[in-house]
Amino acid sequence: MGQAKGIRVTPIAKRDADALLMRLHYSHKTVNNAFLALGVFLGARLEGAMTFGPSRDKSNIQGLVSETPWNGFLELNRLAFSEALPRNSE
Repeated sequence: MGQAKGIRVTPIAKRDADALLMRLHYSHKTVNNAFLALGVFLGARLEGAMTFGPSRDKSNIQGLVSETPWNGFLELNRLAFSEALPRNSE
């Protein structure tokens, strides 16, 4: 439990997130139109990454929150965490 307190999430360069995703994600692929990348650090080491971008199917998602514009939301495109992170870090 104490190790979970050492997790820090911060924006990182997309190229850094893509490199980690290519290594850790089960598909070994990245999403080209993702424009927000967040790194998951344990101490000083990058141990996970998340990329966000536009939704693939906006028509089904847009109505979930009333009065949301078509470009007012993001979708989690990829998420990959290394085994070094504590259990259930997601």
